[in-house]
Amino acid sequence: MITILDTETTGLNPNLHEIIEFAALMYEQTEQGDFSLKRKVKFRVKPKNLHLADGTALKVNGYNPDKWYKAKNIETHLDTIKEIVESSDLLLGQNLIFDLRFITAQFILNGQEVPKFPKYIDTKHMASNLVKEGKLKRTSMDYMCEHFKVKFNGRAHTALVDCERTFLVWQHLSKFTSSKEFTFDIPYEGFPTKKVI
Repeated sequence: MITILDTETTGLNPNLHEIIEFAALMYEQTEQGDFSLKRKVKFRVKPKNLHLADGTALKVNGYNPDKWYKAKNIETHLDTIKEIVESSDLLLGQNLIFDLRFITAQFILNGQEVPKFPKYIDTKHMASNLVKEGKLKRTSMDYMCEHFKVKFNGRAHTALVDCERTFLVWQHLSKFTSSKEFTFDIPYEGFPTKKVI
């Protein structure tokens, strides 16, 4: 099972900011090499410390109190997140260590055991290989979607849409470069974030 993960947060520091949206797409690969979607998960999370949020981050991910009025606290979702992570053979994401550090921080903050993260593939790392070869100009998801003419529905920089974009971009990248596997302890630091205390 390969799982594409994405979070939206109130800022860049997992020790200060919060997850406000989570999504996952879980695929099984057939013998023919095709991917079959087995599960789709998405939910918004009610922020507890909105006064600490970075205004730029909230603009990017489209936070709006009216859209989040039904959102629940992160504690209600931790079991689901852990089950998704630990039932996956491989994770996939764009600068995924960012998301994994935020997930880790939420478990620690709530006094719960941190999930055991499987190995993961990072599309940002794959793109960096192509940048070095002069085949891409940048490694941002927005740029790669434009470059590969990736079509998607919905608003970019929302968790589920970004999972879908990442999956489609990964399929394009895989035609030109190989996928290296990283771990939480030895991650790819495509866009460095603070480590969780």
